[in-house]
Formats: sequence, C-alpha cells, structure tokens
Amino acid sequence: MADGPRQKSRYEPAQPWRVALAFVVAPLLPIMVVSGWMGARDLGEFAYVSRFVALFIYPGVLLIGGPAYLILSRWMKPNVTAAMLAGGVLALLPLPFIPLPQAPSRGTAVMNGAPVQVNGSITLAGIVEHFMLFYSPFVLIGALGALGGFIFWLLASRRVTPAPGS
Repeated sequence: MADGPRQKSRYEPAQPWRVALAFVVAPLLPIMVVSGWMGARDLGEFAYVSRFVALFIYPGVLLIGGPAYLILSRWMKPNVTAAMLAGGVLALLPLPFIPLPQAPSRGTAVMNGAPVQVNGSITLAGIVEHFMLFYSPFVLIGALGALGGFIFWLLASRRVTPAPGS
C-alpha cells in the first residue's frame, strides 16, 4: 500500500544565467582534450592550440547547440542521458560538411594498393580512404560531445521541486 499521498513534481525552467554559463563552460573540457590530442607540448603551445580549436568549436556550439537546446528543452524531460546523447550527436553534425580534399594534380595516386586518384579525379577508394584518414576519430568526437553534454547538464539542468499545494 502507499505510504501516503504522492506529491506531484514539476520542472522549473533553467535559469538563464545557468544556461549562458553552461554554453561557455561546457565546451572547455573537450577543447582542452582536443588541444592535448593535437600534440601541444608546453603551456604556450597548449594555449595557442586551444585558441585555434575554440575558434571552430564555439561558433558550432552556438549555431547548432543553441537551437537544439531551445527545441529539446521544450519537448523532452531533462535528464543526463538525453544531454549526453544530444551533445554526442551535435558534435558529429558538422563532419559531413568538411570538404573532401581536391586532387592536387592530373596524375594517378595509389594508396594501400588501391587507386585513390585517376587522371586527377578522386575515386570511390579515394573517398573511402579520405573518410578513414580524416573521419576515423568520429568516436572520439562523439565522446567529447557527450562529455560536453554532461557538463552542460550539470550546469544548466532544471531542478525538480514539489508542486505547490501537493
């Protein structure tokens, strides 16, 4: 049997300052991880690489993450799993828009025994090789996005409070 009347809970909207703080802070840890992964050897180089990476990450966070937050916060119940999943997916969204490299010459190129360029045109094997070389860290990128989503959830999550009069 029930111990007593159940209290209903309601979700309060996140405070705007917490959301703004989350948009600023959540990308920082993934930026630091990427900067270290790119081979920063000392603090000066780490700061340089971090600024370079931040120039590409922060605009994406605002252009993709802002609308995603507004849409998801209206339609979904806030939880850590949804935040991490959204962060991972949003981190992967820009990958298809990174352009394929242009053929440097009109010649033929072979990599791993497969022709990747014939008469200056990239072949299907060339496209596959490009994806293997340049997009293979997609798991890392998705994991870093999930980490950013987790940090965002920690900073901007709504708090559950008992409904008044229950």
